[in-house]
Amino acid sequence: MISVCLATFNGELFIRKQLSSILKQLSEDDEVIISDDCSTDSTLEIIQSFNDKRIKIFSNKRFESLVFNFENAIKHASGDIIFLSDQDDIWVDDKVEKYINTIESVDLVFSNVSIIDGKDSIVKNQLLTTIPKCNLLNLIFSNHVIGSTIAIKRRVLMKALPFPKQIPMHDQWLAVMAAYYGKIAYIEEPMLLYRRHLGNASYCTEESKNSFVKKIRFRFEIIGCLFNRII
Repeated sequence: MISVCLATFNGELFIRKQLSSILKQLSEDDEVIISDDCSTDSTLEIIQSFNDKRIKIFSNKRFESLVFNFENAIKHASGDIIFLSDQDDIWVDDKVEKYINTIESVDLVFSNVSIIDGKDSIVKNQLLTTIPKCNLLNLIFSNHVIGSTIAIKRRVLMKALPFPKQIPMHDQWLAVMAAYYGKIAYIEEPMLLYRRHLGNASYCTEESKNSFVKKIRFRFEIIGCLFNRII
């Protein structure tokens, strides 16, 4: 069984396209878990208009954090394989099939992405131009795993929960835990149309605005969280 965990907040502009691209790839036994961070626009109304029994909505809880909005979705998922999804991207048509074939022998799969703008036009064919190194040390100090491309097996995911309060982003934490407890695979072909626009909650395609000191602090916090989790 597949669970797609989707965190939403005022996503009315693009949520319909994203959900459509996901649902057509799922079986009747799969589920889409939506955790909504008290949206004030028509996000929930659009989601409900699909009238699809596979969609399960968890709302009316304030997180003010993408990380812990995702954690809430994950906690409600019951699938053996959990996909993460942003609210404004578009899944490539054969994404689920290729991920399922790949994840059989590993614990976490992620992929390259194509960058699109607010009008669905491709502005960059491939975000990652070299194959990222997926060993533990590299993931701590130079993470290239994009959260919205992750699929992870429940066995490893359960070791990552609950998310430590100090982690800067959930994608790096999940990648680090998967590297420590299992294996990671990378699909070089873009499996996601990754939308970048003014309303994005994350900025992985842009240069970090964090100071050097803050970047180093984040790395040590990840190391500390890993150490505390495994002892």
